[in-house]
Amino acid sequence: MYPKSGPDVQHSAGIEATGQPSGWTLRLIVASLLFIPALTLILALKLHRNIPWGDEIGLFLVTRLHEGLTLGKLFRFHNEHQIVITKLVIYLDLVLFNGSRLLPLAASFFCGLAVPLIYGWVAWNGGIGLSRNQAMVVTAAAATLYFNGRQFFGLTFPILFVHFSANILILVAFAAVTAFLLPRSNSNVSLTSTRLPIVFVAAYVLASLSSAAGLLIGPTVLAGVGLLFLAAEGEFKRKLTSLATLVGLVTVAITAVYTGAYFMTTDRQGPQALSNVWSMVHFVMLFVGAPFWRDSSWPMEHHANPAGLYLSCLAFWALLVALGITVYRRRRELTAFDCFHVCVIVFVILAACMGAPFRAQLSTVEAINKKYASTELLAWASAASLALRFWPKVLFGAAGNKRRALVLSLMAVVVLLPGDLLEYRMWRNWNQQVEAAVSAFSSDVFSDALFQRFWYDSHQAAAILTDLRRLGKYCFRDTPQVPYPLRDRFQVASVSGALQPLNATVLPETGEPGLDGFLINGHEPATPCGAGFPALLVADPQDRVVGYGSCTEWAAAAHVGNSPPSEFRIFALENGHNAIPVGFVKPPSLVISHTGGKRLPATPDHTDYALEFFNDVKTPLIAPPPHVPATGEISLLGWAVDKAHGRTATGLGVVIEGQEYPAVYGTQRKDVAVYFKQPGFETSGFVFKLPSSKIGTGQHELRLRIHVGSGEEYLETRGYPFFIN
Repeated sequence: MYPKSGPDVQHSAGIEATGQPSGWTLRLIVASLLFIPALTLILALKLHRNIPWGDEIGLFLVTRLHEGLTLGKLFRFHNEHQIVITKLVIYLDLVLFNGSRLLPLAASFFCGLAVPLIYGWVAWNGGIGLSRNQAMVVTAAAATLYFNGRQFFGLTFPILFVHFSANILILVAFAAVTAFLLPRSNSNVSLTSTRLPIVFVAAYVLASLSSAAGLLIGPTVLAGVGLLFLAAEGEFKRKLTSLATLVGLVTVAITAVYTGAYFMTTDRQGPQALSNVWSMVHFVMLFVGAPFWRDSSWPMEHHANPAGLYLSCLAFWALLVALGITVYRRRRELTAFDCFHVCVIVFVILAACMGAPFRAQLSTVEAINKKYASTELLAWASAASLALRFWPKVLFGAAGNKRRALVLSLMAVVVLLPGDLLEYRMWRNWNQQVEAAVSAFSSDVFSDALFQRFWYDSHQAAAILTDLRRLGKYCFRDTPQVPYPLRDRFQVASVSGALQPLNATVLPETGEPGLDGFLINGHEPATPCGAGFPALLVADPQDRVVGYGSCTEWAAAAHVGNSPPSEFRIFALENGHNAIPVGFVKPPSLVISHTGGKRLPATPDHTDYALEFFNDVKTPLIAPPPHVPATGEISLLGWAVDKAHGRTATGLGVVIEGQEYPAVYGTQRKDVAVYFKQPGFETSGFVFKLPSSKIGTGQHELRLRIHVGSGEEYLETRGYPFFIN
C-alpha cells in the first residue's frame, strides 16, 4: 500500500533486513502460534452449557425479555455495558434455539476470531513493508496473544458477548479512520474517500449500541489526531483540524444521547468518585498490564503469585512507555499501522479509566479477572505489533535467519498453555457448581445457597427460572417437572445382579415450604455419565423420577413429599434417552427437633457434640467469629449424641438471642459411629439453616441445645459469637 520511496524507505528498511520465514519453517511457526487459539475453541465448546445464571438472570429480571421483545425493552439499559446488540443476540437465541446459548457462542467466536484478522489486515496494508510471510506470522501471533484461555468466561457467558461485539466494531472504526487519514504517507495525504468516514461513523454508532466502551471511540480518535497534529504542516494540519471538529461533534452527540437514555431508563445514579484515588490507579494499572494473571477468589480461582502479577504489570507498562517515547520521536514518520495500534492502546487505557470509579469499589482484581480479558488483551496484541514495527529483529532476527520466529512461537505456547489448562479446569469446576444448583431447581428442591449461584437474590432467581421452565427454554426443555414415571420418557437398561450402594452424602433441604427434599453429593463418579445436563436421574423405589443430577463429581437432588422413600435409585443418562441403573443411596431418617424443655446442669464437651462448620468457618470453636451477610443465611453442620444413654439425641435446637429454632437432626455420620465404636451413633448428624434477615445486623451469639432422653430435657453448649453485616 505504501510506495518504497520518500519517507517510507526508513520505515521498511528495518523490516526488509530481517529474516523471511518460509517453507516448513513458516508452516511450523503458524501452526504453533495457532495451537493456543485452536485449543481455546475446542475447550470453550466443552465448557458450553445451556444453563442461565448471573447477569443473564438479571437481564430477564429487569427486561422480561423472555415474554417478548419490544423496542422499549431493546433500548432499556440492563446495565451501563449492555444495551441493544447483546440483548438481540440473546433474544434470537431464546426464540430460534430455545435458549441453547449457541447463537451467543457462535457470535463470540466470530468476533473473537475476527480480531486477529483485522490485525493481520492492518499489518499487510499499514505501510511498514511486511512481506506476505511476515504478515502471516504477525496475524498468527496476534491470534495467540488475543484468543487464549483467558477468553473462556467471555466465550461461554452470553452477557459478555457485549465486549466482543463492541471491540470488533471499535477496531473497524480505528482501521477506517487511520486508512482514511494515511492512505499512503503523510507527505501525500488524500481525504477524498467518502466510504471510510461512513464506515467509521457507522461503527461508532453500533459500538455505542453495544457497550459503554463504544463511547470512547471519539476521544481515542481525537487523541490520535492530536499526535498527528504535532508533526503536521500546511494542508494536512488544516484537514486534521476539520476532522477533529467533526469527530468532536459526533462524540458529543452520541454521548449526549447515550447518557440521556441511560438516566431515563434506569434507576441508577452516576458513580460517586472514590476518595481513595490509589484504588482507581491500581485498577487501571492491573487492567492494562496484567490480563494473563489472576488474583481473585471468585468463584474458585487460583491465586497468582503477587510478585509475578505486579512484575509482569510493571514490565508491560515499561514497554508501553518505551513505545510511547519511540512513537513521539518518529511522529513525523507515522504510518496507518502505527496510528491504528496507538489508538487501540489509548482505547484500552481509557476503558480502564472509565471503569475504575465503578469497578475499583468492588475489588480491583475480582472485577478485572472475571470480565475484561477480551478488552485487556487488545493492548497486549497492539503493544506486540508496535514492538515488531520498531524492533523487527526481536521476532524475525537478521536477514537469513528463519528460525528465531519459530523459537519464540514455541516459547509462547509453552508459557501460555499451563494457564489455559488451569482456566479450563477452573471454569469446568464452576460449571459443576452451577449444574448442582440447576439440579436442585429442576428437582423442585429450594436451596438458598445453591440458588445464589444463579443470582444473588435466590427468590428472584427461582421466579425467573420458573418462567423459563414453563416456557421450555434453556436446559429446562429436557427436565419436566417431577415426579413422573421413569419409563414414560426413558428406555431403562437392564442390569445383572442387585444395585450397589453408592458412596454419597445425603443432606436434607427444607428452605421453602413445599419444596423440601434432599441434596445428594457423590464421592465417586457415577458411570457411565454424560457431559450435558441432566446427566443423572433420581428415582424412588416405584421408579418415578423425583430428581435430576450432573457429573463428573456428581451431584443430584430429590424432591420428597411428607414421607421420604427408603432409597433413591440413581440412573445415568446415555444420549438423553437410555437410562442406565448405577446404584442407590439411602436418605437419612430425620427428626425435626421440638423446642423447650428443662436444661440439665452439665455442659456438653467434644464427646457430646461437634459444631464442625459455621457457614464457611471450619471448627468455629477455635476460629475467629464468623461474619454473615445480612442478605445471606446462618448455616450450621455437625453432630451430637446422647452420651449418657448411649444413643443418638432426640433432637437439636439452635438458640439465638434467647429464641430456639429447630434444626434438622439425624443425617448419616458413619464416621462418628466408627470413632466412638457405637453403631447407634450412625444417624447423629445435624443441619441448620436460617435466613440472617430474621436475626438482624450486629454482634450475636448462638448455642446448641441437645435434646436427650425423652426429649423433655436438654444440654446447652457454650456460646458461639458471630456478626451479621
